[in-house]
Amino acid sequence: EGVIIVASVGNNGKDENDTHLSWWSGVVGVSAITTDGQFASYSSWGNGVTTSAVGGPLTVRDFDTGKTATTNGTSNSTALVAGMLALALQKWPDATPNQILQLLVHTGLNPNHDWNPQTGYGAAALGSLVNENPSQYPDENPILQKPGGSSPTEQEIQDYADGTITPNTVMNTMPKSYVYRGTNEDLIIGFGLDNGLNIHLGTSPRYHRK
Repeated sequence: EGVIIVASVGNNGKDENDTHLSWWSGVVGVSAITTDGQFASYSSWGNGVTTSAVGGPLTVRDFDTGKTATTNGTSNSTALVAGMLALALQKWPDATPNQILQLLVHTGLNPNHDWNPQTGYGAAALGSLVNENPSQYPDENPILQKPGGSSPTEQEIQDYADGTITPNTVMNTMPKSYVYRGTNEDLIIGFGLDNGLNIHLGTSPRYHRK
């Protein structure tokens, strides 16, 4: 839908990639750095990390006491990155979300913008996001397949589009709109009639693609 999804990677100081939204392809996973640019000890990490931002210490309002308090966390980092991306989208209204993401990863503050599981491509660079024209980059999502690996893979996405994913392998996540177009006739009795799945055997566009 053209929406950039930004999510924190957690505050447990460990690799917990498989428990956060950043595990999914296309999601901007955000870790935390300190005000001196070092990776924050409390920040989690993993294959899903795309970028990072300062996690604190930040002064916030404590709504229980009505006073100010100091906070640290990847939620702070995530809000900062979301704001930076919003500014980039505002500055470059003709750019696609994919091009904005291209700009994010190509201007990350790691040396040579190299990726690592702690800070992704490096801290998000607000100056670059609003000053470098993203139209120089292709309209392709650069984190559809993350360097460390993510799900769904490109092959899984193509299998879904072609309707060849066997429904019984992903029953809990398959939307009702999915139509199985493969050639496994056993599914008609085992899953089609019993579970109301849409099955149109042998109609996958894969079989007609040159």
